[in-house]
Amino acid sequence: MTGIAGMFGRNASTGVVADMLEIVRHRGPDATHLMHGRGYVLGCCQANLGSKRSDSYVGGDKEGIVFDGHIYNTTPGYMTDAEILLDLSRRYGKRCLSHIDGTYAVAIADEDELMLGRDHVGTRSIFYGTAGGTTYFASELKALKPYADTVAELQPGTVYSSRKGVSQFEMIREKSPPFKTVDKGKKVLRRAIIDATERRMRDQAVGGVALGGGLDSSIITAVALQCDPGLHLFTVGLGKSPDIKNARLVADHLGARKRHHVRIVPEKEVAGMVRDAIWHLESFEEDCVKGCIATMLASGLASEHTNCCLCGEGADELFGGYHVIKQFGRKRRAAVMNALATIAYGTGLRRLDRGWLANSVNYRTPFLDTAVLGIADRMPVEWKVHGREQTEKWILREAFRDMLPAKIVSRSKQSLATGTSIDAVTGRIAARHVSPGDFARATSTRTGFKLNSPAELWFYQMFKELFPEDSYELQVRRWNPVRQFEAAEV
Repeated sequence: MTGIAGMFGRNASTGVVADMLEIVRHRGPDATHLMHGRGYVLGCCQANLGSKRSDSYVGGDKEGIVFDGHIYNTTPGYMTDAEILLDLSRRYGKRCLSHIDGTYAVAIADEDELMLGRDHVGTRSIFYGTAGGTTYFASELKALKPYADTVAELQPGTVYSSRKGVSQFEMIREKSPPFKTVDKGKKVLRRAIIDATERRMRDQAVGGVALGGGLDSSIITAVALQCDPGLHLFTVGLGKSPDIKNARLVADHLGARKRHHVRIVPEKEVAGMVRDAIWHLESFEEDCVKGCIATMLASGLASEHTNCCLCGEGADELFGGYHVIKQFGRKRRAAVMNALATIAYGTGLRRLDRGWLANSVNYRTPFLDTAVLGIADRMPVEWKVHGREQTEKWILREAFRDMLPAKIVSRSKQSLATGTSIDAVTGRIAARHVSPGDFARATSTRTGFKLNSPAELWFYQMFKELFPEDSYELQVRRWNPVRQFEAAEV
């Protein structure tokens, strides 16, 4: 868990980079490090996680690297992640990222070139911009706000070079056993998810699991407790939210009631969080803001016990968890699911990253493991959305049916905001600030972003107070896989 920032060019300044890091200090509150050489300054703020020594930076006045994330195809204890990446960059240049399996955003610099990279899923973000011939970069957009004239988000699976621009790099591929039958597919998938969870717990940093009471988080909870029965479980919600009831059922079933922490949140507290959520999220998109509030509540509860948690995000994108998919035939379903995976970095995964790190809690996502991604890509669509009832995530349900209560295995998909009751509460709060008439007069923004509701208009108004420049508004993404898919077809 790290915030990174830096400058490349004749105006590179340690003072400016230190100020940028202060803005993203919530991403790494325990220590700050700066490196500078001829024409560059690199910096990071990092958190202490488990027993692993610092792996967020390495280098000096000739070359340096700052790194946010975690590499999983390494030998524990031999080298830090940053040392591994620096060694690979010396040997392979920009192709070095094709040799690692992990979740990361990274910056590598020497006197001749700045290189920025981001993994193919894109949970860890990195933005860059220029002003006066100097390039600036940071983990979050807000750190660039005082300095860069133009800003852009580095897309997942790409590398930015100050000399050659942006290019794609090849994703590392994990080999997995073949599967031609459903039974074999269930076994291969189950083994891959168990292995992915174990890899993310290998450094003993994980202290808990976010348990929402849905299928995905319940699977990760069940697997993680087999690895470490002493883990804490965290659930939040408002009043009679369905997540709380279902999460308690799962915790009891797994024998973890004594370590299950539940927090019922008052509506007034949610009202006071909206502006902070927009500041952390750097978006006004309605679903993302509501989801970010729910995630911030969960990370706030978790921070009282640990600074590293497992989460169940990613399964909906990979295994057909969204109901919108059901409106298409088999062939188009596969394409829409691929679209879901490609746009998640700017919506659901942005919400995940910003919501957890707002409270300085690291998160790890076993479903987004490279091996799991590869298996999901090879599975037939009808194993994901199955039968006459079109059961979503069917293969995932079947793979872990024996580990969970029957009610959880059969539970239908609900959004995070709906399950915690944040959705309904924010709608009521927004109605106090924006009337239907206000919304009728302002259904789109100056840059052409179509607003969906009075609540989203209220979120947008706060966003513009925090980020008035149009270039920041242009970075906001809408979760709309159907439109994304149709645009790709044209």
